[in-house]
Amino acid sequence: MAWNGQFPDVYEYGGNLAFCFLLFGVFDLFVARHTHARYFAIHILANSIVVFSTFPSMVHFLRDPADALLSDGHSPLAMCSNLAIHVYHMAMFKDLIWIDWLHHGLMTGIVSPLVMSYGKFFGPIG
Repeated sequence: MAWNGQFPDVYEYGGNLAFCFLLFGVFDLFVARHTHARYFAIHILANSIVVFSTFPSMVHFLRDPADALLSDGHSPLAMCSNLAIHVYHMAMFKDLIWIDWLHHGLMTGIVSPLVMSYGKFFGPIG
C-alpha cells in the first residue's frame, strides 16, 4: 500500500477529542468522583462511546465482511474516545504507577496516532 497523500482531518479529530475530554471531565466531576471506582466509572463511559459509535460498522461487517473490509467505515469518535481516556487518566490522576505510564504512553504516543492515520494514509483494506 502506498500513502494516498491525505492527512487526517484535524478539525474532525480535534473536535471529537475535545468533546470526549470535556465529557469525561464533567462526568468525573459530577458522578465518578463520588464512587469507589472513579477511573473505572469514566472508563465505562469511554467504552460505551466506542461501542455505540462502532455498532453500525460491526453490523455492516457481520452482514457483508468483504464489503466492510473494502469500505472506509471508521469512527473518529471511537478513536478519540480511546485517546481521550488515556490522556485524561495521565492528566487527572496522580496515583499512576510505571505500568500505567507505559500503557498510556504507548496508546497515546504510538497506537492512537497510527490508528487515526491508517485509513487516511492508506485507504481501506484491500
